[in-house]
Amino acid sequence: MAEQLIRITCGAYDQTAQKQNLLQSLSQLFQRYNVGFTIQQSNISLDQQAHLHDDEFDGTATDNATMTLESVVTAPVAQQLQQPIHQLVGDHGQFTIVDSAATAPAYLLKIFTRRTRHFLGADNVDQLLRLLQQQQIKWATVSQASAGYGQDQVVWRPKVGHHNAPLIIEAIVPQNLRAKLQPQLKVLIKDGVFFWTPVLLG
Repeated sequence: MAEQLIRITCGAYDQTAQKQNLLQSLSQLFQRYNVGFTIQQSNISLDQQAHLHDDEFDGTATDNATMTLESVVTAPVAQQLQQPIHQLVGDHGQFTIVDSAATAPAYLLKIFTRRTRHFLGADNVDQLLRLLQQQQIKWATVSQASAGYGQDQVVWRPKVGHHNAPLIIEAIVPQNLRAKLQPQLKVLIKDGVFFWTPVLLG
């Protein structure tokens, strides 16, 4: 069954409590449907009124931070979630759905997982990066998320010395490598999910 990527960007609020309530409500909504999600915090952002927020510069990261929630779900679940998401987000954010079924010259591969290494030794992230390297993928990034919810039904947040930090790995993959990488990714990603977003190469 075709999967879809739900992406929600919550606009900045003057009062932190409002934003936290929205994120909490969205998190609870996705947990009710038993689907995983990852939340990222932006350092610099434009809000719903096109106002620029530079959290590192203005020193109000708690109030101004813009959050992005992403979740990979089946098409029927995405359809069920549309109305409650619109009701929750309203004018305070942006909500999009991306379909992986479309064909394109290349794809943005997004891997949602978490770090499994305690302190020493290779972990799943290292293995995934080596796989991309073996296929001559030229660029790949690993970003730490603010929170992640997966199959274990636990919301993980990054902590110092904690090995369960939620991560997002992204790379552009040519169309001819997608079919080759698909089964290998399924083997390596035991705790997480991945998604192909069709893109055009510049």
